[in-house]
Amino acid sequence: MLRHMQQLIATLTAEARAFFKHSLRDWGGRLMLALGVYLMLFFIWQICGWGGPAYRVLISDLAGLPVSLAAGALVLRAAGRPGLTPAGRRGWRLVGYSLLCYFAGDLAWFYFEIIRQTAPFPSVADLFYLMQFPLLLWGILSMPSERADHTRFWLDALTVLISGWVATWYLVIGPTAAGSQAGQLAKMLSVAYPVADLLLFFGLVVVLFRRRDTSSVGPRVLLALGVVLLYVGDLAYGRQSLAGQYEGGDWPDSFWLAGIYVMLVAGQHRFFRVPRRQDASPMAALLQGWVMLAMPYVAVVFTFGLLIGGIQVDATTGGLLFGAVAVTLTVMVRQVLVLRENSRLLASRAQLLDDLRHMAFHDSLTNLANRAQLRTRVEEELASRETFARPVALLFIDLDGFKTVNDSLGHQAGDRLLQAVAARLLTCVGPDDTVARLGGDEFALLLPGADEQAAIRVAEGVAAAVAKPFSLAHRDVYVFGSTGIAIAHPGAGIEAEELLRNADVAMYTAKGMGQGQHAIFRDSMHQAAMARLEMEADLRVALEQKQFFLHYQPVVQLATGQIAGVEALVRWQHPGRGVVPPADFIPLTEETGLILPLGRFVLYEACAQAARWQQLYACAAPITLSVNLSARQLMLGPELVADVARALAETGLAPGSLSLEITESVLMHSGAATADTLNGLKDLGVRLAIDDFGTGYSSLSYLRGFPIDTVKIDRSFIDSVGRGRRETALLRGIVDLSRALGLVAVAEGIERPDQAAELEGLGCALGQGYWFSRPGTAEQIGRRLAESWEQDHAVAAKNDAVGLPL
Repeated sequence: MLRHMQQLIATLTAEARAFFKHSLRDWGGRLMLALGVYLMLFFIWQICGWGGPAYRVLISDLAGLPVSLAAGALVLRAAGRPGLTPAGRRGWRLVGYSLLCYFAGDLAWFYFEIIRQTAPFPSVADLFYLMQFPLLLWGILSMPSERADHTRFWLDALTVLISGWVATWYLVIGPTAAGSQAGQLAKMLSVAYPVADLLLFFGLVVVLFRRRDTSSVGPRVLLALGVVLLYVGDLAYGRQSLAGQYEGGDWPDSFWLAGIYVMLVAGQHRFFRVPRRQDASPMAALLQGWVMLAMPYVAVVFTFGLLIGGIQVDATTGGLLFGAVAVTLTVMVRQVLVLRENSRLLASRAQLLDDLRHMAFHDSLTNLANRAQLRTRVEEELASRETFARPVALLFIDLDGFKTVNDSLGHQAGDRLLQAVAARLLTCVGPDDTVARLGGDEFALLLPGADEQAAIRVAEGVAAAVAKPFSLAHRDVYVFGSTGIAIAHPGAGIEAEELLRNADVAMYTAKGMGQGQHAIFRDSMHQAAMARLEMEADLRVALEQKQFFLHYQPVVQLATGQIAGVEALVRWQHPGRGVVPPADFIPLTEETGLILPLGRFVLYEACAQAARWQQLYACAAPITLSVNLSARQLMLGPELVADVARALAETGLAPGSLSLEITESVLMHSGAATADTLNGLKDLGVRLAIDDFGTGYSSLSYLRGFPIDTVKIDRSFIDSVGRGRRETALLRGIVDLSRALGLVAVAEGIERPDQAAELEGLGCALGQGYWFSRPGTAEQIGRRLAESWEQDHAVAAKNDAVGLPL
């Protein structure tokens, strides 16, 4: 129980701190705090008793005017707050009007007592004071809430009402009926104030305990406290005025001012809508239940206290009074024991709810907020952003390289890595920020009040923190964080779902920029994301409707110009866009996994076409077919080897005629599993080639560690031909290295005759590029092969005629 109370105190303290911080950012909140200091000084002045009677009257009347005016204005402001239901808006508007009636009464009383130097009772001021009661009661009962149990409530509420009526009768109505010297109207008004307060208090009991509020209960609790303070002040005023002892600046004034100020705070709290955290302890509900259970017993004890103090006990009534009190106390003790047992059950239930709530709103691995809690916090901050002129920043973080750690070191190492990343992210934010894990290797940071520059600084700090090595399984592991940033500016009208989506879109943009980068959401990114989503849907349809086809680009012998092989290149015949180049859709197929069915189609179609060419032109030199493999396909491992073996068997293509190309960047991030896959492919008899050779900066290790047959020199080296001796020497070194290792070198991207001549002079045997041929259809390449076959056939016939050896 003590732990739960500590949790409750911590929760209430956090809410009070948040309320105070909100108040400092808003003019209404600053006015509320200033008036609070003003009233504290007034109470100190009143306790010390400084100044004469006239001075005290003046100070007391002046003190009430700004408080009641500000209370009415701020409560009316809260009634216009977005998010209120029509009933809630009407209820708070009526409360505001009632407080303005109180201000009008204070103003009228100030006129009579200070300007006119009279203190009439009753007066016009009483008319305004009394008008506040029906408006306030109407407003309280108009507020929306959910109904609870009827019978128990009415019994408890009736007990409280009777107790309040006893106090009112004993302190005010009784003395009035006993013969006060005041006039009849004055007697009626003296009774009317506490009776009206009693009705208000009854109305608040209805709202607080018969119905469970659907929003924050804080404003209504404050309203109830304000009514209680007004009730005590009215009771004291009624007794003093009937006895002719009331003077301005006396104790009733303090209770009135305190009650009005508490209602002012209620309005400001309603304006902020400071919500309970979703992970707050449910002990608040338990405390509310205790208060509801204890109220009737407090009322009984209070009534018996008045009875004992107000009856003159004699020999006849003494025993009866003693017995009544003893019986009542015995029943109350029994009820307390029942309540104690119930409290144990409620406490265990509260603990269970606390645990369930924590599980529902926290990530079990890192103990960070989860996606549900992040969404709630975003909604809270966006609600605050509507009120305060400050932005809200949301950062989405995705770990680059996490899957490699999971695949190589295992899932336990991956979990430890995620926990370590979570700990580092917590060091990058402030106490008011939220760090969440969204699932997998995705995290999020919510930064209230952060503008674009502040969000960028945090993103850079996150990148630096995550980039430091992690020690896992006795080795250093490196990952990087790609961060997407979305900013909600004041007045933009952005919703929580939209902000979350924008940060996600920006994160994917950052991943496309390279490891450890960040990107700020722009509207163009959303358009690109929608286009990406549309293209993904079109790709799935394209696979079903077989909209893909192949082009082929020849690989020629630089010395003779004869075709030595072809490379299969996939194209997409979109029904609306026409032919879509691979650069526009291949990256998306990689991300979505559609590259796997597309890769199988390319492999089977290309092998079948190469087999047909070999059958048609059998007497020509055999050509080599090159097919590109993606990183996703390599991850299939034995399944990829089986796919290739099946394609060769079904199409009849000789294994030695198939060359599978893997980009050097893929080999850079490969491990033992990739090496096993390549060896399995090599065992089939196919050839292996490194595509884009020279861009990975660690090429020698790959040439030595993998069963490679061919290196395809990246076009960036070919473009440098003729620019200087340094570039030529580098290109010569690659060609010489390939020859020394027994590998075939193919130069990609040859577009000029001087490039072809230079590469031939350097000893490069094969070349590929627009200078020789653009990619063409199978029919176009077939005609080129037919021409080559006819030339070879003519040369062979001529040599045969003159008796030359073949």
